[in-house]
Amino acid sequence: MRSWSRATALLLACSLLAACTDRGDDEADDTDEVAVESQDDADPEASEEAIDGEEGSAEDSASETEESPSPRSVDLEETETHPSGATVTVTGLTIDDRAVYVDLEAFNPSQEDIRLAESGRYIRLEAPQGRTFDFRPPEDNPDLSVPSGGELTATLGFVGQLSDDDVTLDLLLNWGSQGALNVDREHARFPSFEFRDLPVAGDTSS
Repeated sequence: MRSWSRATALLLACSLLAACTDRGDDEADDTDEVAVESQDDADPEASEEAIDGEEGSAEDSASETEESPSPRSVDLEETETHPSGATVTVTGLTIDDRAVYVDLEAFNPSQEDIRLAESGRYIRLEAPQGRTFDFRPPEDNPDLSVPSGGELTATLGFVGQLSDDDVTLDLLLNWGSQGALNVDREHARFPSFEFRDLPVAGDTSS
């Protein structure tokens, strides 16, 4: 009777162990299936959109770089002197894809103030073919006034884009459609200055 009980207990233990092993295998199989299903459920279109978005951003950045070339700077030292004694020196040009900027210095030794751009209008920047650029006068000094015995240092902005054929520019101060306002008077409040053939070629700034 005692031997039968031991055998029965041993058989029962083996049965329980086998059942636990089978249950563990089933749970592992279920976990693997869930993992596979999760991978299968991933949206391939979403992945492709993410990739396309990254490629699009890179292309946009490259396009912006191509459309916005670095400004070109030209160092100059062109001086004109009016009979009144006033002098204007063009010291440089900066050219980008939207505008041309002219750096100049002026000196007025006379006994009265002078203006280099009367009413902010009589100033012209022209290409050799006659095409003009739109002057944007500085808000704090639209007439480009130079006090008696004083100096002026300014950067003048002209809106417009150079063409591939433009190799020089003309800067005309106190110059209207009919020509110079005042070229030869010794006492002139609006002395005219004429700078012809300013070169636009130069090194590309970093």
